[in-house]
Amino acid sequence: MEEPSSSFDERVVHIPISPSVTLQAWLFQGNAAGASEQGIVLMHPHPKLGGDARSNNVISALCSILASSKECSFTILSFNSRGHGGSTGTATWRGEAEREDVLGAARWLHAKLGDSSAVTIIGYSFGAAVCSSAIGQLCKNIGGAPTWLAALIAISYPAGFLSRLVLGCHLEPTKYVSLPKLFIHGGQDQFCSPRTFEWLFAQLKEPKDRAFFNDADHFWIGMEDELAHTVHMWLQSCLVRRVTNKR
Repeated sequence: MEEPSSSFDERVVHIPISPSVTLQAWLFQGNAAGASEQGIVLMHPHPKLGGDARSNNVISALCSILASSKECSFTILSFNSRGHGGSTGTATWRGEAEREDVLGAARWLHAKLGDSSAVTIIGYSFGAAVCSSAIGQLCKNIGGAPTWLAALIAISYPAGFLSRLVLGCHLEPTKYVSLPKLFIHGGQDQFCSPRTFEWLFAQLKEPKDRAFFNDADHFWIGMEDELAHTVHMWLQSCLVRRVTNKR
């Protein structure tokens, strides 16, 4: 995996979610030309199974490559969910409470970047399920996505039978996500077969795209940079479409 570049700045921030929950997070500001109005929120895999905002290989690759982008200036927020690392509160197995962490982090980043900013939410594994359902529930409740939410990217959504025993509560809300979305999956994924991924993808609303890596498993060892570059390319095309649609 590529070493982190010096072409971005990094600092620790703390994000209040509720009286009992404050998230420990890291803010990465790209140094590409122009002020950044493009925000990205990253959510890690299951904290009770070793998921972390700092040490996970996929999250680290996304931070490094997206923050180092020469084409787009991104501001990236990677956080530890409640009860994990330096974040206060209590972690859960099912991830229902953690949906508020995702939305709270996204609102905080949007407020920091300004009213004209747009925020993309990216979740990996447990993070993919939680982020998808958090946005889906929001879309269902208010009849669509807020204008400041730009897109959703879900990497290795754990929709297999065993995963559903714990995370099945996220499947129904995911169907309501009305944002542009990219679902990325590996053909060797241990927690969601290709057939189950196709079933999940068929449930999603348009607009939607998918990227399928035949040789990748759930953990993306040795394929992190290829994955991150795919995310980067899709994000650029998504942002172009967003600007075009506003005209």
